[in-house]
Amino acid sequence: YRDQLCCFNDDIQGTAAVAVGTLMAACLAKGEQLRDQRIVFAGAGSAGCGIADQIVKQMMAEGASKAEAHSRIFLMSRDGLLQASSTGLFEFQRPFCTPDEVVARWQQLSSVGDGRLSLLDVVANVRPSVLIGVSGQAGLFTKAIVESMLAHCEQPLILPLSNPTSQAEAQPVDLL
Repeated sequence: YRDQLCCFNDDIQGTAAVAVGTLMAACLAKGEQLRDQRIVFAGAGSAGCGIADQIVKQMMAEGASKAEAHSRIFLMSRDGLLQASSTGLFEFQRPFCTPDEVVARWQQLSSVGDGRLSLLDVVANVRPSVLIGVSGQAGLFTKAIVESMLAHCEQPLILPLSNPTSQAEAQPVDLL
C-alpha cells in the first residue's frame, strides 16, 4: 500500500532518526557539527542507507552541499566497501558508492582473502570520527579498529546499533 497510504518504516526511518539525533547531541557536546564528521558504516542494508540518507540531509541543513555530505560517508556491506565499480547493488545503495579513484589511493593493510578492503583498512584510510554498526556481526568492532580510530580522533563516536544485543558489533566494555 505504499502508493496509497502514508507509511513509516521503523528499520529505515526510526533507526535513522534516533542515530542522527544521537550524533547531533554528541557533536554538540564536542563543540563540532555533523557536517564536519567522516563516517564509516559497517552495514549497507536498509538501516545503514536510511541512516546515511538522514545524515546527508542533516549535513546539508548545516551548510554542506549534497556532494560534500556524500564524500564524508563510507558504507561497507558483506561484499566490501560500496564503490562506483561495485556490482549487484540495490538502487538505494548507489548514492553511497565511493569513487574508485578515491579508493585507488588508499593503503591496504590487510586483506579479507580476495583483495577486498577490510573494515580496518577503511577505518585506517578514511580516518573517521564516527563508526556506525548495522551489520549484525557480533564483535566486528575489534580492538585494532577502535585503536585505529583513537590514533586520529580524540573522541570517536562509535554506535554499534545491531540488535539483539548478542549481534551488536561491540559491547560498551569492548569499546572502553
